[in-house]
Amino acid sequence: MLTSLDIHYLTKELQQIKTARISKIYSFADGTGIVFQLHIKNKPKLFLTISPPDFLFLTDEKPATDEELTPFAKILRKHITNATITDIEQINFERILKLTIKKSTAFHLIIELFSKGNIIILDQEQKTIAATLYKKWSTRVIAPGKTYSLPPPSPNIKSIAENELAELIKKTNKDTLIKFLAADLCLGKKYAEEIC
Repeated sequence: MLTSLDIHYLTKELQQIKTARISKIYSFADGTGIVFQLHIKNKPKLFLTISPPDFLFLTDEKPATDEELTPFAKILRKHITNATITDIEQINFERILKLTIKKSTAFHLIIELFSKGNIIILDQEQKTIAATLYKKWSTRVIAPGKTYSLPPPSPNIKSIAENELAELIKKTNKDTLIKFLAADLCLGKKYAEEIC
């Protein structure tokens, strides 16, 4: 599973696909993810594979996909085939990526890389068109026509003050600093162990 730090650097790497046109959309038979075939002027085609919560990567070879599209992939094809990716950002150092995609209107593709993962397409008013997972939590709802809202935020290690960090450490129920860094600050076990 990707950490917030992994996603931070992945977002930087994905800046190369700004201005890319989404020429084709594929899906995996088990419904776990999608693949965008991308065209960037004067460059070889690329494939963006999105399979939350486990991975998201860019390659120059098309991964094996199913011939039959999932219902979600069909909706994506309808709305964003031949659209252009205009922005890629990580939301608040969370494990969430947002792709802004423009055709005749703007769309946002939200990729949640935590828990069970989710891919959500929003219209320009931030209302959900479709998602791979519909669910209701106490703090938010993902359902067609509903305005997208972020999950409760995790502490942002890029901007946290020293006194805030000390307070979080005092309040944590984790029994080790490694577990606190890995879970509460979304750094993952590998980075938490390196820090300690």
